[in-house]
Amino acid sequence: MRQVPVAVLLYAFSLAAAVAYACFFSWLSIQRYDAFLMHALDMGNMDQAVWNTLHGNLFHFTNMEAPLAKEAWGTTTRLSFHVEPILLPLSLSYLIHAGPETLIVLQAAIVALGAPAACRLALRVSGSAALALAATITYLLFPALQAATLYEFHAVTLTAPFLLWAIVFLEGRRYWWFVVFAALAVACKEEIGLVVAALCLWDWWRRGAVRITTITAIVATLWSIVAVLAIVPHFAGGPSAYWQRYIDASAAGGTSSAGPVAVLRTWLQHPDRLFHTVVIWPKLGMMHRYLVSTGYLSLFGLPLLLTCLPSLAIILLSTDQHMYGGLAQYSAELVPIGVAASIYGAVWLSRWASAKFGFDRRLATTLFALWLAVMALANQHANGFSPLADGYAAPTITAHARLGAQLLKLIPPGAPVSSMDQLDPHLGDRAESYLFPDVSDAQYVALDVTTNVNPGTPADQYAATEQLLQSRHWEILAADDGYLILHRVARLLPAVPRIPAGFFTFALSAASGTAAPIAQFGPDLQLLSVHILRYEQITLRVPDVVMVTTWRVVHPLPSTTSLQELVANPSGRIDNRFTDRLTTDWLPMSTWRPGQIVTVRSRQISIVQNYPGLVGLRLQVVQLSPTGHTTALVPRLLADRASPIYNISGTTLQVAQADVSF
Repeated sequence: MRQVPVAVLLYAFSLAAAVAYACFFSWLSIQRYDAFLMHALDMGNMDQAVWNTLHGNLFHFTNMEAPLAKEAWGTTTRLSFHVEPILLPLSLSYLIHAGPETLIVLQAAIVALGAPAACRLALRVSGSAALALAATITYLLFPALQAATLYEFHAVTLTAPFLLWAIVFLEGRRYWWFVVFAALAVACKEEIGLVVAALCLWDWWRRGAVRITTITAIVATLWSIVAVLAIVPHFAGGPSAYWQRYIDASAAGGTSSAGPVAVLRTWLQHPDRLFHTVVIWPKLGMMHRYLVSTGYLSLFGLPLLLTCLPSLAIILLSTDQHMYGGLAQYSAELVPIGVAASIYGAVWLSRWASAKFGFDRRLATTLFALWLAVMALANQHANGFSPLADGYAAPTITAHARLGAQLLKLIPPGAPVSSMDQLDPHLGDRAESYLFPDVSDAQYVALDVTTNVNPGTPADQYAATEQLLQSRHWEILAADDGYLILHRVARLLPAVPRIPAGFFTFALSAASGTAAPIAQFGPDLQLLSVHILRYEQITLRVPDVVMVTTWRVVHPLPSTTSLQELVANPSGRIDNRFTDRLTTDWLPMSTWRPGQIVTVRSRQISIVQNYPGLVGLRLQVVQLSPTGHTTALVPRLLADRASPIYNISGTTLQVAQADVSF
């Protein structure tokens, strides 16, 4: 019987593992989508931009049209902040099925194709089956890659397999195939041309310059320069809004339109500020998690590892915590370089161990491969997103989410619509889809007041809804459990529509209220329960939470009563204060009746610290007197609900702690 070559078995394993990865992360991402855990930024506008591109309106979307003074708002084209030509061929997939599900499956499938590339590169560089197996495992278990796959859809995530295949063909001197995959990577985001140029420099350093790589490096560099300094400013009407992430607006003369010159000038004038931007605990933690994913072997492939410097600089120089969290889409382009560098690092260490200590080189390579695989598995357990990870849990499709899916069917396909953040991705396959409170020419409005608010604040959303209803040109099609579907009518309604009682079930419980309270605030209010939910698990390493509290009213509350969520840093100082508006705008505390149980869901609470330690989450109930004096109700912790976490400090009650780790 003819024996199957080991290489064939390894390629078969890498392909099977890739299929498993694609299937699992497609399913998990669609679960997130069906659970309404995706957002207008970016799934909503990516979906609409792809839909419009297929219909001839290239890169166009409308859900950031409102000219808000925030990030890249006030635009109707992706080209105003990113240059992603890859969306042109990807839009053809919408001929099969138009919707975010298509982008989700495509992203997972394309990312998975990097696994055979890792296997092939390891075999070519080392000839070791063990290292090929370990490299495949390392790529697929890389937490940053899994996070990018799960984080909605971003073209830059596709650079992971494209760059890894480019390295494979560069190593094999198959330069035309290198150019093909380099071009695919460059088409995913504007800075990738600099990474491709760096890969060409790495190849020159090893083997000397080749005409085709020289031309590729020049063209790729010029493309990145043109994209950043010409294409984006042209469509943005000025410098990219993302330059603000690299400069304090007050340091740029008070302007919010900082460009590359202003950023460079500030860095030169304030090198200390630049140093303290880069050298902080979260960024050191991000670098540790990146390197530990390869068992630090990538450091021994340093010449190749250095080719990721353009991408790494964009992250480390930024002041945006979502970028340096090490997850979401921002680290996707670092993954292939790290995996490839670990292969070269393992080979270099094997040669060194053989020359220095007389180790058998093949045995040494196998041992380093084992180390790589073990570290990949251990890091997956600590930081990953698969069932191998500690604390893994698939999103639950709640009754609330199922209700939302049913209510959105009331909106006709193609009708202009305005919706809230997490409803927007479910309504993007149309020419006009706006992000509430931008209504423009929308014929329908879809709200879910229990979820994330972006842009603006819950108070803005509430005021805008009230204004629509008061106009008497919007009828209520549905109102249930926090969902509100409105329809614009030409006629003037006979009266202002009243929101029915069913709308408030998201906050009002039918329970009798016999649960023992945790604490009492003054004589009027009892705290029954506290639940801390991770709001977004795949964009930030630091806690990003929602606090869900349940209250029982003892006596009627004054109209000036408000609930506040506070964040205390490890030293105990209050760093942030959030006034709840998600619930209390729609159901003011003065309307809470004695004996009633009310569930309050806080806004998203982002806990960002520049140093590790336990952060305290606290509650405070305040009342405003007619003279404008603020009085806080004094909490009293009940003895039978004592806990090491619960403690009273002044007029605040600590109800939870979050660990901001290195």
